Amino acid sequence: MTARAAGVPPRFSNADFVGCCYDENGVCYVVTSTGTLCSIDSNKMMNKWVELDTPSCHSLSITLSDTSSKKGLLTIGCGKGIVRMFRPSTLQYV
Repeated sequence: MTARAAGVPPRFSNADFVGCCYDENGVCYVVTSTGTLCSIDSNKMMNKWVELDTPSCHSLSITLSDTSSKKGLLTIGCGKGIVRMFRPSTLQYV
């Protein structure tokens, strides 16, 4: 099988993606082992990413609504006991 990286910027061509989840609109969120959170839209285009300022990342999960804001949360488990949380639609740090 030949992989194709359509819509992925060249800086991610050799990245190790260690977590993946989807929202209800078909947007895919992925995290790299080196600490970058990325958003891939339903057209398979990587349109947003944010550096997590951590030594490494190991997991990613999504909650589509939370009791305080109804906006959902992306939660990333990082190295050195760091956990980062972001809003799925904007990748805004919480």
